[in-house]
Amino acid sequence: MALHTVLGMVTGIEGAIKNPKEKYETSLPSGFALSPGYAADCTLDTIRVVKYIRALQEEIEQQKEKHTAEPVNVLYAGCGPFAPFVLPFTWRYSPADVQFTLLDIHERSIDAVKEIAREFQIEDYFTDFIVCDAAAYKPEDRMYHILITETMHRALSREPHVMIIKNLTPFLTAGGVIIPEEVAVSACLSDFQQEATYLQNKLTKEEIKRARICLDTVFLLTKDVKYKLTDDGLSFKGPKIRIPDEAHDKNILVLLTHIKLNRNVIIEERESGITFPFFAFDLLKFKPGDILEFSFRIKDNPGIHYKVYSELRL
Repeated sequence: MALHTVLGMVTGIEGAIKNPKEKYETSLPSGFALSPGYAADCTLDTIRVVKYIRALQEEIEQQKEKHTAEPVNVLYAGCGPFAPFVLPFTWRYSPADVQFTLLDIHERSIDAVKEIAREFQIEDYFTDFIVCDAAAYKPEDRMYHILITETMHRALSREPHVMIIKNLTPFLTAGGVIIPEEVAVSACLSDFQQEATYLQNKLTKEEIKRARICLDTVFLLTKDVKYKLTDDGLSFKGPKIRIPDEAHDKNILVLLTHIKLNRNVIIEERESGITFPFFAFDLLKFKPGDILEFSFRIKDNPGIHYKVYSELRL
């Protein structure tokens, strides 16, 4: 809260929670980019911010051990107006240790982080400030040791995180890393009334886990995963999963987001807005023996897509 308040005073961006005019999105081929106001409000998701900072700290230290003769180059894609994940390191390291490139689709966000850099006299830590769609940006003469981005909604829906990772990982140095290291979306079947009770904190995590019917991981995002496109070129292919015999008519499909920032730091379910369960209320009725087919749409409105059909079609 204090960080949000101070940086809001410096930049004049108070956030979308306070200012309804900030509640807009920018539509891109790879998804919807949050407004600078909404991006500013992401700093209020405290656990998310703290864990990203912790993971980045560990990765900077790892890269410093490997690259003693040069600064660690960090690309922060979708930095928003506050760039909250990198500011703490301008007090911990010298510009000779670490350099940041900040990238955002909104010129207003980039102008805001420039103002923060001037106000706190930390300009020397920033190699560049770039106004660009991160899913299309092609660095001409620079490789990065670390790519960090948080441009996702729960279940990797709506926002362009997947295409940003796919586009920018080729510009990592050998041994370079991405944060998050891994994002997995898994599917389960559950009774929505029990899920609602869980969201009201009247069931524990262990109790809701026992109540769910786990299916499988339906999409996995890492820097090394290779994807097969569907015939129309609009989606990545996912698995086909048979509805198990224990399923019943009160079940709905639930997508769960598992975020591994690095080997030591994980954002657990419901710790952040980006790890809340996603309920597939739009899915038609299904029954034991039916087949759920998954894919990840990469254009327009990105996210996990699913359809159900009888196993007789297999």
